[in-house]
Amino acid sequence: MTATTSAPAPTTGSAAAPRVTGAGMLRAQWIQLTRQIGPLLGIVLSGGLLIGTGGIAIMAFHNALSDGTMEVGTSDLREIPGYGFAFAQLLFGVSAIVFVTVEWSSGAILATLAGTQRRIGLLWTKALIAAVTVALVLAVSCAVILLVAGSVLPAVDPLYSATDPLTIHHVVNLVIAGALSTLLAVGLAFWLRKTVVAIVTYVAIMLVAPIALSLIPSDTIASLSDWLPMNSIGYLMVTGEVPGSPSYTAVLVCLILWAAGALGLGAWRVAASDVRA
Repeated sequence: MTATTSAPAPTTGSAAAPRVTGAGMLRAQWIQLTRQIGPLLGIVLSGGLLIGTGGIAIMAFHNALSDGTMEVGTSDLREIPGYGFAFAQLLFGVSAIVFVTVEWSSGAILATLAGTQRRIGLLWTKALIAAVTVALVLAVSCAVILLVAGSVLPAVDPLYSATDPLTIHHVVNLVIAGALSTLLAVGLAFWLRKTVVAIVTYVAIMLVAPIALSLIPSDTIASLSDWLPMNSIGYLMVTGEVPGSPSYTAVLVCLILWAAGALGLGAWRVAASDVRA
């Protein structure tokens, strides 16, 4: 009598890798950010830098208004929250770049993509986590600055109000600018993948290019430089009239296009090339 064996029944679904939801990816990236001391500390320090610069500006304006040694305009007081933004923004961008590129430098990107199976989803979740975190830090920092300004400056300038609509407009634009410049940094990080190269490129776009172009004696070059991210941000946050400046809508669209272009390059490389650096 011969024994007969039957083939094992095929399994359906049990051997397949579970599909990671968008919420799961967001949760995983948030946990990753909180465990990366460098990027998280950089973002927090950027907020501290903004608060410190704002505090110095408040004291300087308070003294100037008290003894009359300097003429201070209304727009100067309204724009106090953004005085340290040019420096804080660089640290925000560098922190976002490290948040992305550390996975390539450590080789962890292979495990990350193997677990998610969604390359483009990884880019969007990292971009969202970084931008929202920066926006929240900016909002809290500006709230602290306005709280201090509102309790100090009315004593020397009764007309000053920390809740003036143009002041709030300035803060909202500052938060928008911070989020968009962070998205630009994330896109560059996904595109270039190497930490140093991405940081140098980001600093060159945000800081070096505006300075270099301003040294060229050409009206055409000057007009073109208005559309660089840093110059566009400057126009976006100004509360007073600037003769000959681009419109608010134009500079906002310009910043959105810079961020979208960088994210597009990052998405293209993630989808079309090997995950290795």
